[in-house]
Amino acid sequence: LNGEILTESNTKHIAEVLRKNERLRFLDVYLKNPDDKTMELLCDELKHPKCTLGLDVDNLTESYSRHLAELLRKNQRITALDLSFKNPDDRTMELLCDGLKHPECIIIYLNFDRDILTESCSRHLAEILKKNQRLRKLDLSFRNPDGKAMELLCDGLKHSECTIDSLRLNGDILTESCSRHLAEVLRKNQRLRELDLSLRNPDDKTMELLCDGLKHPECTIDSLRLNGDILTESCSRHLAEVFRKSQRLRMLY
Repeated sequence: LNGEILTESNTKHIAEVLRKNERLRFLDVYLKNPDDKTMELLCDELKHPKCTLGLDVDNLTESYSRHLAELLRKNQRITALDLSFKNPDDRTMELLCDGLKHPECIIIYLNFDRDILTESCSRHLAEILKKNQRLRKLDLSFRNPDGKAMELLCDGLKHSECTIDSLRLNGDILTESCSRHLAEVLRKNQRLRELDLSLRNPDDKTMELLCDGLKHPECTIDSLRLNGDILTESCSRHLAEVFRKSQRLRMLY
């Protein structure tokens, strides 16, 4: 459902579909500034169906996050959540993450598509990674996260209780600082199997740090995808070293 369609009246009709359609498996909704009652009605009905949920919200407010968090606590069937929003404030992100780290939340796949990785957002995400025992796949898109934001995210990813086995990071993330934190995750997270990175023109030190993590004897990555302009002579040299030393890597894309 794409466009400025969600009025309170329209949502009631959609709610009727959600109650009666037993076969619906995927719902993707684009919302542009829906009012509070509209979001409440939608989330009330989404507490019941078995489907993958994709939400594209231009303006994720505190009120919307509260309704979404309630949905995540009460819906025992939605296992995949795909969210796209811009510049959420701290309280908004906190409320959403309260739902995602709740013991009754059963989300296995989580995708945040847009530039959300501020220091504050990373702190809340790290809490999810430490407390949600069902989450397996994390897909994040962001641009130019600062060192502290990446450090906080990686603190969650390398936590002993983190259950992520597939990680995709999409955006211009690989600074020297970010690579250092990510390499630490690769050494300490014993569950991580798939790593998908999009990077552009990483310098020699940045690539060296990343590859130090990938070739570490404790790194458990068996599937590696690297997207972007990486194959300089220097980068190729570091990757070749990974291939020689990694005993677990089986697939390279």
